[in-house]
Amino acid sequence: MGNDRQIIGDQRGLAEALQMLISDVDITRLIDRDDRTEQEVEEENRRGVSVLSLRNLEGYLYADEVLTALTESVSQPDKIAQILQAKENALSSTDGAQDDLKRVSGQIFTECRKILGLSQLGNNKAAFARHTLAPLIKPGMGIYDRLERDIFGA
Repeated sequence: MGNDRQIIGDQRGLAEALQMLISDVDITRLIDRDDRTEQEVEEENRRGVSVLSLRNLEGYLYADEVLTALTESVSQPDKIAQILQAKENALSSTDGAQDDLKRVSGQIFTECRKILGLSQLGNNKAAFARHTLAPLIKPGMGIYDRLERDIFGA
């Protein structure tokens, strides 16, 4: 856990320490793609660091497929078009990269609560992502398969 420099360099030596303390443990170092070129991704892979194929983890959590599952989980599948439009509006309203869902995740979280008329989806965008969206990503979903490939190379 940490930023990409901490993960890549394992500055705290956590991966090595865990492997020494616990037998049969595999440590996977994983970083966001951000704006890395293919060559940079290949370099990180050679150094034993997995790189997400999407810009950041939020790209998986806020994928259309996951947002669709959210509307279905609260018995409001008719609201998916509004949710996806809110996501698109958030992305187009930023000066940043058009795939930077991390940057607009708070706005999407707020819109999901408003459109779905729900409370207790999480106290903030991080809790919403962790406790509401992440559990919706399940085997058999395209986004699950992509994330599994990115992490484990499966």
